[in-house]
Amino acid sequence: MEKASKAANAIGLIKNGSDVVLSAVDDISSALAEQRATTQDVARSVENVARMNEDNIRAVESVADAANKVEDIARRLRENAQRFRIA
Repeated sequence: MEKASKAANAIGLIKNGSDVVLSAVDDISSALAEQRATTQDVARSVENVARMNEDNIRAVESVADAANKVEDIARRLRENAQRFRIA
């Protein structure tokens, strides 16, 4: 009977240890799921920042092009105005 009692105690210890391991695995699984979700959020944010940066680059190029056109118009106006100066 003593062997049966020891075996029952050993089985109980194994079950308790197994429960502890299962709980730890559940905690790790939950942490990995949270980390995956956070990583996906960060990736989306990085993509959004990259997209905004591309939009800014296009806007700056457009402003630079407009500034060049205004400068060209101003140069032509000065040239035309010089023709009409009174001597």
